[in-house]
Formats: sequence, structure tokens, C-alpha cells
Amino acid sequence: MPTVLQLTIVSVLFFPLQASPAAEEQSWEDAPAEDPFAGAAVAEDPFNGERLSWELSDPPMPLPSSRQSKTPLEVGDPLAIAIRFSNTSSRTQRLPRLWFKDATHGGPAIMNAVSLSLKWSPFDPGYPTQRDYVELVPTRTAQFEPDATTRTLKPRESCELLALDFRDWFKVEREGHYLICVKIDWESLGIRNEMTLSRERRSAFDIGKPPKLPTIEEYNKTVPIFGGSAGERRLKRLIEETVKPKPMSHKRISAELKQLLAWSEPVAGLSARIEYMRECRYWSGGECFVRLKNVSDRTLVVPMGNPCDEDAAPLFDLYVQHGAGPWRHVVGGHDGFIAAPSDPEAELRELPVTDRPWATLKPGEDCVAVFWAWNEEDCVVASRAKVVLTQPDRSVPGKWSGNLETPSRVLKPSPEQLLARRRALPFLDHFPSLSYDISGYPSAPSSVTDVDFLDYGNWAFTNLLALYEPEGICREFERRMQAERVLPMKLLLASIAAPAGSEEAALFLLEMTKETGYVAVANTRYALSLTCERYPSDPPDWESDLPDWLVELCLAASSDRRFITDFEGAGFSSEPHEISSCVQSPMEGLLGSRCRKAVPTLIDWAKNGQSEATWALGEIGGQQAIAALTEMADAEPVREDAIDALCYTRDQRAVPALVSILEEAATTGIEERHNQPIRGLGQIGDERAIPVLLKLLEKVDESDVTMESGRLQPPLSALAHTLTYLNAKEAVSQLLRFVQYPEIIECLANIGDPVALPTLREIVAAEGRLTRNGNAVSPELEADRYYAARMALCTWDDDRGAARLLDMLGDKETAENRRHDIVKALGRSKHPKAIPALVAVVTSARGRESIRAAISALGELKYKAAAKGLIECFDADFKEEHWGKGRQVTPATYHNDIARSLQSITGRSFGNDKIQWRQWWQQEGRYATELK
Repeated sequence: MPTVLQLTIVSVLFFPLQASPAAEEQSWEDAPAEDPFAGAAVAEDPFNGERLSWELSDPPMPLPSSRQSKTPLEVGDPLAIAIRFSNTSSRTQRLPRLWFKDATHGGPAIMNAVSLSLKWSPFDPGYPTQRDYVELVPTRTAQFEPDATTRTLKPRESCELLALDFRDWFKVEREGHYLICVKIDWESLGIRNEMTLSRERRSAFDIGKPPKLPTIEEYNKTVPIFGGSAGERRLKRLIEETVKPKPMSHKRISAELKQLLAWSEPVAGLSARIEYMRECRYWSGGECFVRLKNVSDRTLVVPMGNPCDEDAAPLFDLYVQHGAGPWRHVVGGHDGFIAAPSDPEAELRELPVTDRPWATLKPGEDCVAVFWAWNEEDCVVASRAKVVLTQPDRSVPGKWSGNLETPSRVLKPSPEQLLARRRALPFLDHFPSLSYDISGYPSAPSSVTDVDFLDYGNWAFTNLLALYEPEGICREFERRMQAERVLPMKLLLASIAAPAGSEEAALFLLEMTKETGYVAVANTRYALSLTCERYPSDPPDWESDLPDWLVELCLAASSDRRFITDFEGAGFSSEPHEISSCVQSPMEGLLGSRCRKAVPTLIDWAKNGQSEATWALGEIGGQQAIAALTEMADAEPVREDAIDALCYTRDQRAVPALVSILEEAATTGIEERHNQPIRGLGQIGDERAIPVLLKLLEKVDESDVTMESGRLQPPLSALAHTLTYLNAKEAVSQLLRFVQYPEIIECLANIGDPVALPTLREIVAAEGRLTRNGNAVSPELEADRYYAARMALCTWDDDRGAARLLDMLGDKETAENRRHDIVKALGRSKHPKAIPALVAVVTSARGRESIRAAISALGELKYKAAAKGLIECFDADFKEEHWGKGRQVTPATYHNDIARSLQSITGRSFGNDKIQWRQWWQQEGRYATELK
């Protein structure tokens, strides 16, 4: 049974060290009222509800028995640490008694589960950060194995089991800033380490009297961004010389595209067409944009959206058509528009929802209206759409009234049609106002900025802008940015205007990058990432051609070593925080754009030990990045980060370097750090990796195999799955050594080499029992092994495989998760004998995953029986289910799945209208020659 404890470490406690036995028996029940550990964070274990925590506390601090730390510290003063354990469980626990041996007991030495490190940074006028510290080489490495003696801890009891002087392990001869790090290997102590229990804690302290630090503002002046005023002037010149509006793309418009751009017949001087429809993935809804044009000789006032009052009649209604069936009205939502606040300092979260303002169109002018109208039942499988605008109020002079219907169009244009329209349409005379909605999106972390929220709330509008010529976007959004008084919205507008060619927007982003207040810094950094995302990317590599000014600006912001100036107001502690450590880096924008222009700078940073830069090189990839990472993979201390980054590239050019690393492991032995290169080679999928992987697999024996939560752990799992991805039949004989593990049987089935068949048949015949040398092997895995072997044989046996799967599916003892796997396997078999069983799974309406898998599997079978069975499935008694965080399935979900599968089989599109499908079956389907 794992030991359940609360652990607190107090570092740099300055007191005369007591003998080890006394320290072992001392209890902290007699600690003074002022408890130095009060307020230490206690992590809740989400797996068993019991608590484990440990903490390093900064000196000076009061100690039990009136021991008091000495400040300021001087060279030569004791540097002692103590560890306190607390049992927060309801049962008595035991711990190793001896953690530290002093000189009288053959020490100083520490138990091998504990490791210590000490870093030093010289005093200087600035503020030390993690990058400034140099790790000191220990002068002592003496360790010992824990013996069998233990210390009992009753519930709620605490004790001190370790007290040592850091001077016994490190030579501390200089004044400066110091950073202690203590790590504990919990697993070696039999303490289960979940995600909530940290492996290390750090504490900083000074020896000697540090010089008087400048204020944050004074220090920031010594760390100029852009490399100083000359660098800033150069960047401004670059912006002024290169940021210009781009002309509209002149593309040949196909006949299909012309249909998408067709206008309606005018009604009371107004024409309309559907401009764009965006599906939202979080809800069964999305925005529909309708372009309105005044073709009369008088001014018209037209609506820009539906009213926000849910009781009011909508002005815009969406209708969809399933195949040749009737038009069906989609019940849409009401607009959630939030207008700009009158006070720019107002709290955006408290603004009310209002109606979107109407647009005044002069003769020949146009605008685009937006409304929310999309739901799963009506739209997912529909083929065409149209919008009806109904405005019956004739009481206001000049306000348009009438009933206007757009031409129908395909509901979801093809990717080719969408690409053909990009940057090809003239910009609008009136673009909708953006909403000041910062209500956020599902599961948004607390670090999300207002610019992020505003961008999310207006995402559909920024997607719509991709259709229009950049010059018009530049002109409109630069005008809006100039007039904007709310900083997050001003930054969002700048992120739109700058990529469209606005010099003023680019210069504004540059100026904002110089700010050091937290709100300005966080929002500006996110706006820079958005600016990168606005630049178009094209297949096949989807690399955006970011301009030099933006790349330099993002790199300067990512490497900003100034400090936040209003950190207390932003909710931070009183300790100074470097900008680059507490806000999102614009590096995200460079990575999303796969910006190769940033690679030379990132290489320099990576070679200087910046892990973020190394990771970025792996994400961006390319020949230059891979060459640099290959070089760094042989150099400490950047070696581990470089190897991980090579795996991120998923590029075959990284294979030689990764193979070389594993060749070394084949000689010296497999370590934990080799698991990532093993997996990386599987993701790259290059057969050149197979020989070295086989060498490593040969070195794995039963003593190396571990399991956790029923799954194999590395190195065996990593090697087995990687060789499976590579379809390495050469690995089968080695994998058979571990055939007692169901996971290995699955790998053998996926490789598909008949060499494994005799062994698997023996396992099935013995119902999972396996013996070696007369002894049962892993009897606790018999049931899982039996199931895995039966599934594996089904994949090999084309004649009887489907029948075997049907037998397994019909077994009432089969668990639901296995029913799902069996159903998927039946679908892969594409055997007509599976059709009745799959239909039965659907009509049973039991197990949502199995039902949906069966519907999908039927959609792969081009048989009349499959089509007829699916049509019958419309009548199944499907239930609505809710689970997880906002996840659900409804009867409409299953009906749409059925409609998709029927469309896949028949090529017909009747949506989820069971009446039309039945009519089709009676009139055409049962006679269809294209179905078997």
C-alpha cells in the first residue's frame, strides 16, 4: 500500500545540527504558534482524495525550539535544510527512518531517493532570473540505500526526518544570489506520485549584502527592446518602406463560383445573396452572412442582424433543403451583439446586449448582415440553403420593408470554391461593427487576454474578411483603429489592418511592444500572434510569407527581458516578473505560420540554452532547423531539448540523427530519455529506423517490463508500437517473447505476420491461459489475453473472421467498450454477413459509441441490405445522453449519422428525412443495380 503523506521541506534553516537519532524522533507538535509552514499549498489528489505536499520556504524563518535563522547571511554560515513529513490520511503509515547519515555514522550521506543541487548568480545591478544562474559542481555525492527500519506516523502526526548542511555537498565561497533545488524520487520510496505531487522544490536566498537594486522602471531603461534606439529606428524605416496595401487578386471565376455570387431579384430596391456561412464547433450553431445591395435610386435603411429580444420575430430566417425534398425552416438564435462602451475605462464584462445598428445604404452601396442560425438536426446533412429577409414595418420613412429571398446555394462550398473566392471580392461599403463581447469560450484559462476574448467573439467576421480585397480592409480597419478608445479592441483592429497593408497599424503595434504594464504587454503579445495568423498560408506546406518587420517585432517581443511594472495590480506577488516569463509569447504566431525567416535567430537562442527556441525549431522544421538541431543533439546542455525537437519535426531528414542516438543506446543501455526518439521515429514512419529498434528490443527482458493502469510502459511499449507503425515483420519473433501482454497481441495483429498465428491459436484454445516451464504466466491477464487473441485471429481469417466477430458480439457477457471494438472490426471486414448484426446493434439503442460505430460501418457496405437496414434504423428508440463537460448525443445525432451513411452508400441526399428515404427505397433503391 503506498505511503500517503504531506511533506514539507524547509530550506536554508540556520541552526546547530543535531544528531541524526534525535532528529528522527523529534516531533513538530511542539512548534511555536507562528508556524513557518502555515499557508503552504496542499495539493488535492484527484485519484484517491488524499493529500501530499512539500514546500521549500525562503529564509529567514522562525524554527522549533527557538531556533532562529540569521540574516543577512555571510560566507561560512551554516546552510541547513530540514524535511517535515505529515500524515494526512486516516490510517497509520510507515516511512524509512534513516534519510541522512552524519559523520559519526559514516557520512555525510543522503538516501539515494533524494538529490540536491545549488546554483549561484553574482550580485549585479539587475534582477537575477533563472537564466543567470550557474549550477555549482557538488563536492560530495555520497548516498546510501534505505534500510528496512521504518518510522511510524499516526494520522495527523508530523515529524522531521532529515537535517543536513548544504556546505557538506557544495563549496560556498562567494557572495551572491543562490538557488537551492531538492528533488525526491517518490516511486523508489513506494509513494505513488500522481500529477499533483511535484518532484522538486526550489528556494532562493542571498549570501552577503546585495547592492541596492534599482526600481523596475530604472532597470527597464537599461534593457532596451529592439536592441536600442538605432534598432527601433531601423525597424520603423522597414515598416514605412514595406507596409503597403496589396491589390485585389484577379482570379478567373468559374461557373460554380458565379452561382455562389448570384444576386436575388430586387425587392423594393434591395438585392441579396448569401455571402458566407460559418459553422461553430462548440455548439450546433454558427453565423450566416447575407450581403445586401441597394439597387434603387433612393437611400435605404436596412437591418444588420436579428433583434436581441428572444420574444421578437426574427428578420432573417435560414431555410435548408435535403436533396430534392421540401425547404425546412431552421430555428435560429438571436444576436448577442455588444456595442462599444461610452466610457473607454468601463468594465467590458458588464456591458449589456443590444440590437445591432441598422445600416444606411446610399444608391449603389452594399453591406453584410449577420445572424445566428444553425442547428445539428436541420443543417448537418442538408445540401442547399437560402435566407429569407422579412421586414413588415412600413411606419418609418426610408426604412426598407418587404419580403426578400436570396438565391439558393450549396450549404457548404468545396475547399476549392472557398480558396477561389479568397481575396477576390470587392470590399463592402458598410462592414458590421465588431462586438465588445468578452464572455469567453468553453474552458478558457484565467491567463486569456481581452484581445483573445474579443477575437473569439468576432471570429466569424475575421474569417469573412478573407474573401475581400486587402486595400478596402486596410482603409476601413485603419479608420476604426484610429477612432477606437478601448485598448484591447484597438489592438484587435490593428492586428487586422496591419496585414492588409496599414503602416499606421504596424507602427502602433511597434509602439505598444515598448509598454511594460501587464495589461498592455499581455494584450499586445497576443495581438502580435493574431497579426501573424492573418497572413494567408497556402498548400502544400501552409507556410505564411510573414514580412520581415513582423518577424523582427515578434522576436524582439519574445526575447524581452524587461520586467512588468504593475505586477501587483495584475495579481502577481511582490517579486518582480520578467515579461517573457508571465505572458504568452508572440512565438506562437511564428510557429502557427511556420515562419522560416525566424530560424537563424532561433538557432542562436537555442544554442544558448533557451528551451522555447529549441522547441520552436522543431515545430517550424525545415532543412536549416533540422541541421542545427542535429548538431545540438551532440552537445550538452542542449542535447535533450534538441532530441525532443527533432522528433517534433516529423521530417525524414531527422531520421539519421535519431537513429544515431539510439545506436548509442543499443551499446550503453536504454534510458528514459530514449523513449522520445523511439516514438519520434514511429511518427516519422521511416523504415531506416527498424534495424536499430530491433537491436533495442533484443536488449529488453522481462525485468524491464512495467505496467500502469493496465497498460505497458516504456521501453517495451514504445518499441512495440513504433515497430508496429513501421509494419516491421522482422520484429514478430522478438515480440512473441512478450505475448503474455494483451497489448503485444494487438501489435502482432496489426503487423499481420502469420508467424504469430500458432501461438495465438494456442492462447485461444487455452482461453487465455499461458504457461512456461510448468508455471502460469501472468494469470491476472488471462481474460484480456483471451479477448485480444480472439480479436487478432479475426483479422487474419477472411473466411471465418466475420463469423467469429459475430459470435463475440452476441455474447451477453461482452463489455460495452469491447462491443464497440468488435463493431468497428466488423465494419473493417466489409462482409455482408455483418449487416444484420450491425443493424441490430443500432436498433438496440444500447451504447452510444457502439451505435455510432455500427452506423458508420454500415455506410462502408455497398449492399441493398445495408441501405434497407439503415432506413429501418430511423425508427430506433434513441435516447438523449449527456456526459462530460457539455458533451451530448440526441436522437437527431443518430439520425444525421444514418443520413450520412445512406448518402455514402447510395449517392443520394435526403438528409434525415425518413419518409423521403423510404419513398426512394420503394421506387428506386431496391432495384438499384449499383448496390449488391
